Amino acid sequence: MTGGPCPLIATEMHLDRPTHVYCSRPRVVVAVLLLVSTPALACDERVSGHVHTLEDEPVAGARVEIDEHVATTADDGRFVMTGVCPGPHEIHVHHVELMPWSGTVVVPTDHLDIELVEDAEVVVVEAPAFSARDPHSRTTVEGVALERQRGRDLGGVLEGVPGVTLLTTSTGATRPMVRGMYGRRLLLLRDGMRHESQRWGDDHAPEVDPFAMASVSVVRGAAGVRYGPDAVGGVVLMESPALRRERGVEGRVDTVAGSNGGRGTVGGQLDLADGNGLSVRLQANHQSSGSQSAPDYVLGNTASRVSNAAVTVGWQKGDVDLEAGLRHHAYAAGICYCVTASSAEELQAAFDADRPLNADLWHADRTLDRPRQDVTHDTVYARGAVFTGLGTLEVRANTQINRRKEYDRARETIEDAQFDFLLATHTLDTTLQHRRFHLGSGTVQGTLGATGTLQENVYRGLPLVPNHRAWSFGAFLAERLSLGHALIEAGARVDHQARASFLTLEAWRRHTARESIAPDACTTTTEAARCENAWTAGSFTLGGIWHDPGERVEARLDLSSATRFPNGDELYLNGAAPTQPVYGLGRPDLKPEITWGASPTVALALPALHAEVGAYVNRVDGAIVFAPQYADDGSPAVQVTSQGAFPSWAFEQVDAVYAGLDGQVAVRVARALTVTAAGSRVRAHQRGTGELVPFVPADRGTVGLEVAPADLGSFDGTTLAVGLTGVARQRHTSAATDLVPAPDGYARLDASIDVPVTTGDQQILLGLAGTNLLNAHIRSYTSLLRAYADEPGRDVRFRASLIF
Repeated sequence: MTGGPCPLIATEMHLDRPTHVYCSRPRVVVAVLLLVSTPALACDERVSGHVHTLEDEPVAGARVEIDEHVATTADDGRFVMTGVCPGPHEIHVHHVELMPWSGTVVVPTDHLDIELVEDAEVVVVEAPAFSARDPHSRTTVEGVALERQRGRDLGGVLEGVPGVTLLTTSTGATRPMVRGMYGRRLLLLRDGMRHESQRWGDDHAPEVDPFAMASVSVVRGAAGVRYGPDAVGGVVLMESPALRRERGVEGRVDTVAGSNGGRGTVGGQLDLADGNGLSVRLQANHQSSGSQSAPDYVLGNTASRVSNAAVTVGWQKGDVDLEAGLRHHAYAAGICYCVTASSAEELQAAFDADRPLNADLWHADRTLDRPRQDVTHDTVYARGAVFTGLGTLEVRANTQINRRKEYDRARETIEDAQFDFLLATHTLDTTLQHRRFHLGSGTVQGTLGATGTLQENVYRGLPLVPNHRAWSFGAFLAERLSLGHALIEAGARVDHQARASFLTLEAWRRHTARESIAPDACTTTTEAARCENAWTAGSFTLGGIWHDPGERVEARLDLSSATRFPNGDELYLNGAAPTQPVYGLGRPDLKPEITWGASPTVALALPALHAEVGAYVNRVDGAIVFAPQYADDGSPAVQVTSQGAFPSWAFEQVDAVYAGLDGQVAVRVARALTVTAAGSRVRAHQRGTGELVPFVPADRGTVGLEVAPADLGSFDGTTLAVGLTGVARQRHTSAATDLVPAPDGYARLDASIDVPVTTGDQQILLGLAGTNLLNAHIRSYTSLLRAYADEPGRDVRFRASLIF
């Protein structure tokens, strides 16, 4: 297939809603429910849709073809077909005055929404309104919006999503925070597979490759039934592009250059297919960056290297769809000199200073000095789906090996890492999405599934976390009842985990000395103490969707729960590491954390107006929080070791409530001009005491303009976007939850321009994007750097992609 990406424009509140995308030939992605059956099943499915123009005028007299079935649109642009067989079909739409349209639809499907245009070079495709049919609040980044973020990490890709805040690390990397929850409470899924990595350090960036994604979705709120443990705060769904099926070759080459740190990225993707079911994809990219800079000084030792490589092989024939692949991710990064201190006095001086104490001595270079981290993440996976008389049966198996080495400051003669982690995770998932059946005046469809996981963690180094071996099992059932303009979803899940942790005798004695472990709680030998835990928990979901007959207004209500079992570090952490520059203490008696969430959402989708606003209340029973400790005189407690001086933090368990609002609106004030606005607000406190929960993001809002001029010939699809983000000072905090006062609020100006250029069957995508163009001094409340230094300043990125 040639031409550039034509983004799916879904009204589930996408980050960006471009209305024009240049393509060398028509292409469409239709949002469908992937539920198919064998040809032996009765051909009694109904397919309906609406054909209209860019101005939302109905197209009468259009011919719609699916195999031998033909329908003609009525005066209102609508059509209905009956007697269609379940499974994938090509669909073609023709009209004498408009450009023909072709695509693929999997039957049964939702109501189709098809847009025809006059210009033979510009294709505008709109997904059926509210196609996700998900009671959860969800935002998807794809198409032009995703192209604009090429060269940024996962957090940067999601930065503009309502309810998402960035957690900035001391390496310059970012992590997404959804409605005040992050890390262990935010589940990452890549093509349906849980991303498994070390979770004990807030300074660990996700080991994923945004270059390989076709879309990234944020599901806000507890989603434990479908996605399993840890989805107490939300889920980030990362989806790869579909493999090529037509005979031929296609691909792309990407280059990105960034000003801050002299960052450079080069990568590519190649897809091949033989036309007989076999498909192959090759991917690779590499990024190198020097030390980043705050507005008026270098952030010493923040250089980084990132490499990704992957190969995917797929085979599809009849009712069988198979896929297997290998993925490799390598990440090396220095850790800012600014977060290290040799004594309690030096640590306090760093807290009190306006800029890092030794900033004038640091230079911008590409050296990776100690402290630093080296991480590799390897994934081997296989997936198989078969379309049976019962529905779609899918099996996924994967093994993930996460290797992390951390190098602390040491004498020049010491070359080895002081911290060495090896995490191996083996997972088997089985799901059955059963075919639809009628129940009264409605239809029911759903999914049942089971998951099994074996995980082993092997650690060598200075005292920090124990080795462990864990077995997990989960089973769920979720059903949806469709009743005309309404949908009801209900589901339940049960999960069990058994974990054996192996503490060194020294670590076990430390815990017993501070009475965090009872002397008889673990089995001891001459070499180690074996501490066993087992937990069982249930989750549920109950939600509903209603939309008007024209599918322009939709109301959703989600009532969900999720359970998170305590992580090994939360139980037994005892020490400090370069990527966690605090002296942390675990609490072995922690119980599972259970979230009960309620989230109503209202969305409006009109030709010139699109808006969505969501509210939420999450009650968290036994919320596990990591908070600073204080001495008897009220000063921050400090632990001084041979590694340096560190603030003392400890895990605690409280009952908490998270509540807030988030949403966005886009108004097309003219054919070429769209105005956008977005904002979010989070509040969190402990039930009973009213004490605040630490590390909750401040209120924020963004206003933006997007200009998409028409009739630019070969440059059609050019867009110019300008955005101003304002973040308030976090005033909902206290000395009990913060070592240093909350930083001042700030305003940040960003802008971008995207220019597609077509040359024959090839397309070149050019982009120029700038963040923090005014070079403002920024210390975000959710930055791990904020007690020591400003965040990186102005960054201008140039992108060029060749698509063939």
